[in-house]
Amino acid sequence: MALKRTPLLLLVVLSVLLSNVSSGREQSINVNAVHSDPQISTLQLLSEPAGASRCKFCHRSEVEGYARSAMAHSLRRAGREPDGTVKTPDSKITMYSSPTGYWQRLQSGGDATNYRIDYVIGSGNHASGYLLDLAGHLFQSPVAYYKSRHAYDLAPGYEGLPNPDFTRPIAEGCLFCHSGTASYISGTLNQYRSPAFSEEAITCERCHGPAEEHLSDPRAGTIINPAKLEPAARDSICEQCHLLGVGRVLNPGKKFGDFRPGQRLENTFTTYCNASPRDAHAEFKVISHVEQLARSTCARKSNGQLWCGTCHDPHNKPLEPVQFYGRNAFPAIWEISPILILAGKAIASAAICLDVMPRTEDTRSSPTTEFSGAPSPNPLSRKIPTLLRGVSLRLNCKSGILASLMSMQARSAIRRHSSSVVIAC
Repeated sequence: MALKRTPLLLLVVLSVLLSNVSSGREQSINVNAVHSDPQISTLQLLSEPAGASRCKFCHRSEVEGYARSAMAHSLRRAGREPDGTVKTPDSKITMYSSPTGYWQRLQSGGDATNYRIDYVIGSGNHASGYLLDLAGHLFQSPVAYYKSRHAYDLAPGYEGLPNPDFTRPIAEGCLFCHSGTASYISGTLNQYRSPAFSEEAITCERCHGPAEEHLSDPRAGTIINPAKLEPAARDSICEQCHLLGVGRVLNPGKKFGDFRPGQRLENTFTTYCNASPRDAHAEFKVISHVEQLARSTCARKSNGQLWCGTCHDPHNKPLEPVQFYGRNAFPAIWEISPILILAGKAIASAAICLDVMPRTEDTRSSPTTEFSGAPSPNPLSRKIPTLLRGVSLRLNCKSGILASLMSMQARSAIRRHSSSVVIAC
């Protein structure tokens, strides 16, 4: 009996062993399949940290502060957007959301066409524009949503057109300052790979450069710190988007996405601006932040020390900016992160800012133009008393570049309206 059972027992043992081997082989095949299957590999990559999430492990406070900035919301997927209507002499455009997405319906000449909107461009602080993807080609919608009016209207460039259409192509240059990384196909006008953006909104890498080397060797020398660059390269980081000019011309063989932080902007493209009048007091229409700063007395006297980062810190937009910046007292510095916080209030910084960046009156709010008017006088003497009342300060203008920045108007206003101020200038 035992002899008869032995072959059966051996068969069972062999079966189990073979089963385990087969199972192990299948597991091995499955593991290899994961690495060889592009679809599965893509899914794995999507689950890994990307963009600013990679920086958050070590720089949590900076990433969380940047997430509150306008740049971090420069472009996004369309969701449930406001409903509305825009009418022109020969057409009507109706905006509406449905379970299938956000749509804009063009009615013209008895015909009606529905366009599904794929992307919203702009942070929405001032306005929002809209993009649609048609067979891998990006086009702009002729309407924009203006926050100040809580209403839709024609987008810039479409004003006065009796029958606007969805035919304006979105080239690489249009997206350079409004998106993180656009998957532009070189040699085409407006064709992009799918998805059109590997990074939708502007990320840390726009100012700090590619992060791969820093991730593999996380120390100060493996990532760009704009403040430590020579002035031309430092300023180029801001100028890539905030120097508007009247035209941009790419260098031969270059595309906008070739620019990297740490380089001079002119190595990739040249921005042409209107010549500044020789008379510093002559009327001049300033159209960009960089031009305004360059024309200020403060910048001219600082010998290159004063730059955008002197006041603006994209890592530190307060959770309660109204209270922090004193918007009611100083509306002109709404986006400023002061470097001089004295007695818990941005007194000196506010006074300096009002001297450095003249306020402008917008002729039209738009997604692409913030400053379109000539500078208007700042109401420094009228605004400063509210903030200074009952405040005791000691301002040492001899430290740093403060001495060359504070105008006599700012100093006299602070002395006149503060209960106890010592200004050692």
